[in-house]
Amino acid sequence: MNRWISLIVLTLSLLFPGYQPLIAQEKDISLEAYFELLEAQYDVHFNYVGSQVGHLKLAPPPDSLTLMEAITFVGANFNLKVEGIENDYFLIHPNITRACGKVVNPQGSPIEGVSVRTEGTFSRTDSSGYFELDLSSADSLITFQHVAYKPRQVRITRQPSPCLPIVLHESITELEAVTVQHYVAPGISKNSNGAIALNLSEIGVLAGMTEADVLHSLQVLPGIQSFNETVSHLNIRGASNDQHNLSWEGIRLYQPGHFFGLITAVNPRITNRVRVIKNGTPARYGGGTSGHILMQAADQQNTSLVAEAGANMLYGDVLLKAPLANDSGLQLAARIGPGNLIATPTYQRYYNRAFNDTEVRAQVRNPDIIQTKEQFTFQDFTAQLFRKINNHNHLSFNSLYIQNELSYQQRQSSNAQDENRESSLAQGSLLLGLSHTYSRKKWSLLSSFHYSEYLLSATNNDVTNSQRLDQENEVLDVGLREEWTYSPNQNWRWVIGGSFQELGVRNYRTINRPEFRSDIKEVMRVLAPYGSVDWTSPTLRTRVYGGLRSSIFLPLNKVVVEPRLSITHALSSKMYVEAKAERKSQHLTQIIDFQDDFLGVEKRKWVLANEENIPLLVSHQVSVGPSVETKNWLLSVEGFYRHINGVASASQGFQNQYERSRVDGETSSYGMEALINPQFETFSGWLNYTWTYNHYFFGDLVPPEFRSNFDIRHLISSGIRIEIDQFTLSTAANWHTGRPYTPLDDAASQEANALVFAVPNSANLPHYFRWDLSAGYQRQWSEHLVGTVGISLWNLTNRTNVVNSYYIYEDSPERIDNQALGFTPNLQLRIAFQ
Repeated sequence: MNRWISLIVLTLSLLFPGYQPLIAQEKDISLEAYFELLEAQYDVHFNYVGSQVGHLKLAPPPDSLTLMEAITFVGANFNLKVEGIENDYFLIHPNITRACGKVVNPQGSPIEGVSVRTEGTFSRTDSSGYFELDLSSADSLITFQHVAYKPRQVRITRQPSPCLPIVLHESITELEAVTVQHYVAPGISKNSNGAIALNLSEIGVLAGMTEADVLHSLQVLPGIQSFNETVSHLNIRGASNDQHNLSWEGIRLYQPGHFFGLITAVNPRITNRVRVIKNGTPARYGGGTSGHILMQAADQQNTSLVAEAGANMLYGDVLLKAPLANDSGLQLAARIGPGNLIATPTYQRYYNRAFNDTEVRAQVRNPDIIQTKEQFTFQDFTAQLFRKINNHNHLSFNSLYIQNELSYQQRQSSNAQDENRESSLAQGSLLLGLSHTYSRKKWSLLSSFHYSEYLLSATNNDVTNSQRLDQENEVLDVGLREEWTYSPNQNWRWVIGGSFQELGVRNYRTINRPEFRSDIKEVMRVLAPYGSVDWTSPTLRTRVYGGLRSSIFLPLNKVVVEPRLSITHALSSKMYVEAKAERKSQHLTQIIDFQDDFLGVEKRKWVLANEENIPLLVSHQVSVGPSVETKNWLLSVEGFYRHINGVASASQGFQNQYERSRVDGETSSYGMEALINPQFETFSGWLNYTWTYNHYFFGDLVPPEFRSNFDIRHLISSGIRIEIDQFTLSTAANWHTGRPYTPLDDAASQEANALVFAVPNSANLPHYFRWDLSAGYQRQWSEHLVGTVGISLWNLTNRTNVVNSYYIYEDSPERIDNQALGFTPNLQLRIAFQ
């Protein structure tokens, strides 16, 4: 282990000449070795726990010291307590001391629920902002974190006196008062405007995952689910996946997943803050008729270098956080899948799940093809640079690169001559962002620029028919934002701003037999001024947010006015009620032309509204509900109603009699979400239930009204999380009624020798059930080295869950059932130097 540590130190010294290693130099000796010298010199014995002193080193003190002087020297320099048991036996253990403090905001008001953490010990501030924390080191680095404030690290010596005064500053993005600190699980909170905030670094292990995958983690929240277990088909209150707006550092992300949707494409190690808004959306946000999912990295100024590396059975990753000169910081992260080089059983299960029932595996099953060769890789790279120019100016640069690539070769024997063809599929994204914030005591000015590029391309070589199909779907999104915020006091907050977006979409398609070529390019320019006012009563019992956004779609000569409203009122110290309403618009959507497009893997393509065959979407939503919170329990209920106009039938993924229909219509959904959430010191749990009624209305179809593809009527999710010292155990169960599908009219199909469908979505798939388990353990190997091991078991009972059914016709009707992941274990190993 020492050789590895020396190698790391040497590497860091070469990369960062100014870096001063915190590990002792070669001239130092270990404390254990010094104890051995004392034992040999004075014929005494020292009893201690190796893990508590094994990482400590010192420059050898003078040989002239007496035994008691040497013991005093050790105790003073390493905060160790040395107790004499008998004449020649000594017991050594850490001299535990307790630090205390009070965490406040710049106005001096206490902050409740701040996470206070250092080297294996953890605490949280109470309602007065007070905390106590045990320290076992003479030089301790304490980290303070809260979802509404910028994180802070403070290095202190033992026995601070008096209690530490700690000031946390508001997050540059948006300050939101916290209504519920522990919502569903530790690390999840609910703000007073109804938004739900997740701190992935505090959530830790969730059932079924070795680490907190960003979009999978959201599915523990009421009203959020994926009917087929993928992050690319995430549904918020029954809306289709393209109707919510997914952004990273304020930049729209058009590619949510790796493995074409099975895991989140954003690295959770660097993107650890997520906000989910289901209703009452702030006026600054547009471009989605459903919810908003906002992902951010912590712009924390590290006081020392942090380097991490980890691997599980799906990918490996590295992370670097480096402090730079002049109050600057750099964060780098990368994840790379092993491809086919190291095909672990877990990787193979994910691979089969991603490509079964697609053109990839359809070709493999073709008996005329005698050989295939498949290769799949994925990777993402994240870089963030932020600088505090002075107390008033903050600058940040963000970049994210995502890539998925699949290729396979086909070889067919024909007339004693082999013919080789290669098919491929690539999906990639590039996001760049630059923002500057100028802040004074009562006001701030935010200026930002974003660039987002997405490209999906495929080549499908059909060896049997000598046909080649090339396709591309490209999105180019460029925009600017300017926003002024004024807070004259803690009760009022005014925001005035505007954004400009230019969005280009290209759809390309060419076939060699018969010859066909289509290359469609469209551009949309959107100007959106907005304003809002946020008022909190002097008693802090009531908060009212009102906002107004005007989305001006220049090519369409159309303006959509979008009011937003959110009200929270405390009926008592334990009970409050929320009411929210909003109107929103959306000018970009995803449609499916043919089920085998893009090899049938990622068959959806982005298209712009044109008011001809793709209408502009406009939604209306209202919700209301009470919550009751006691010291250890939370009960929350919320009812909602949402209506969306302008829904294109091609965006809903029909695989029945409406598969080729190109009409527009409406969707309506209403329902209720309930949560019971116990929280104790080492134990927390949740039970949430969602009831939803979701249906379509397409006036040009027969029948015009029928159940939605996403009408999951009943959903129950429950889980338990236990934390004891450095060990974490999490288990959860998920159950919901089967997804609707359209059965065949068997008699009519047999008579017509074709597929004849019954009433659309008139049948249900079998009920879905999945039980997951995860466990993690963290160990402090030395003062600066931390190791983590984790294991997860997905679908512990190996239940066969059918998530989609459709029919094809060759010689006779055949039903195809898409199955979710079966039993899938995963193992993670991780090491961090900090």
